[in-house]
Amino acid sequence: MTRNGMTTRLLAMMILLVAGTATADVIRLNREGGSSGPGVTLGQVAELAGAAAEALADTEVARFEDGQQEVRVTIDQVQQRLDQAGTNWSTLNLTGYLSVTVYRTPAEQEPPVGGTDSAYASTQFVAPDPAPTIASAVNTEVTLDISQPRTLYDLLTLEVTERVDVPAESLVIAVTPRDQRFLETPLIGQRYRVDLEPSHQVWTATFTRQTADISVRPRQVRMRLARRAEVVVAVNPLQRGDVIRPMDLERRTVEVELDTERYYVDPSQLGGLLAGRSLAAGQPITPEDVIAQELVRRNDLVTVICRIGAVKIETPAIARDSGVMGDVVYLRNPSSGELFQATIIGRRRVLIEMPGTLASGATP
Repeated sequence: MTRNGMTTRLLAMMILLVAGTATADVIRLNREGGSSGPGVTLGQVAELAGAAAEALADTEVARFEDGQQEVRVTIDQVQQRLDQAGTNWSTLNLTGYLSVTVYRTPAEQEPPVGGTDSAYASTQFVAPDPAPTIASAVNTEVTLDISQPRTLYDLLTLEVTERVDVPAESLVIAVTPRDQRFLETPLIGQRYRVDLEPSHQVWTATFTRQTADISVRPRQVRMRLARRAEVVVAVNPLQRGDVIRPMDLERRTVEVELDTERYYVDPSQLGGLLAGRSLAAGQPITPEDVIAQELVRRNDLVTVICRIGAVKIETPAIARDSGVMGDVVYLRNPSSGELFQATIIGRRRVLIEMPGTLASGATP
C-alpha cells in the first residue's frame, strides 16, 4: 500500500473513532438507588442516556440477600455484570460515582431520594451500619401554639430530634419531592398525631390530622435520616492499596449517618494505613474503608531486636508469617532453623523482650 493510501486509511479510522466517541451513550452511576428486590437492575441505580444505554435498563447488576435491606455496588461490579451480559462498550460510556448504595423498598412505594432542589433532601449517604437504638414505635400527639405558626416539617423535626438526640440544626431528613411539598403544609391552629416507625435506614412517619367531625385519612412519609458532623474525609481520590498520607486527609463538616462514632475524627488515627477500597474526594472515612499496612511479609529477611534488661542485641531471621504493626509472627533462625515468635514493631523489624540480665561474659 502506498504512503498516501495508508494516510487516507488512518484518517478514516480517526474520523470513525471521534464520531463514535461523540455519539457514545452514557451510563451515569448514581450515589443512591432503590429497588423492591430481590434483583437490582441498572435502571434503578444509574441515569441512562441514549438508546444503547436504555436497552440495558433491565440488566441485573446486584441482588439483595434474604433479610438484607441495602446493598452497596461499585462501578467495577456494574461493569463486570454488564460484561457478563455481553455489552458492546464501543457505543457506551460508564461514568458517575464510584459506588451506589441501593435501599430495599416495598414494591408499591418509591425510595426516598435526595436532590439539590430539596430543602430537606440529603446528598450524602455512606456505607451501611446498625441503626441507632430507638424504640420500635412511638406515638406522640402534639398541639401547636397558634401564636407560633409552623409546618409539618417543623413538627417532624421536633419529633425526630427527641428520638435520636440530634440537634435540629445538625439533622438532615431526606424525602421525595412529593413528600417535601406535603411537609411544607402550614399548621396554624391544627392538631396532628405523629407516629414514628424507625428502621435500619428508612423511617416511616404517619401524620393523622385530629378533627372532631370528619375523618381524615392518615398520610405516610418515608424518609432517611442523617446528621451534619465534622469528621475526617479524603481530600483527593484514593485507590485501593494507596498509602494514606496526612496531606490526603482533612476534617470537614459533611452529612453522615446518625451514628457518628463509626467515623474517624482525628486524621492522625489513619497515618500509615492503606485504603481498603476506592475513596472519592470528600468521602467520610470509616474503619471499613481502611486496612493496616503489612510491615512484615512471609519470607522477608527481618531484623530481630532482642532486649534482655538494658542490653539490646540485633540479629537477622526469616519471617514465616505476614503481619501488621503489633502482630506476633513466627520467624526462623537462618543458621539453626529453629522457629521462634516476635512482635512486629516496624517495617521488617520485630522485637523479643526477655526478663533478667546477661551474666558477665555470657552470650544470648
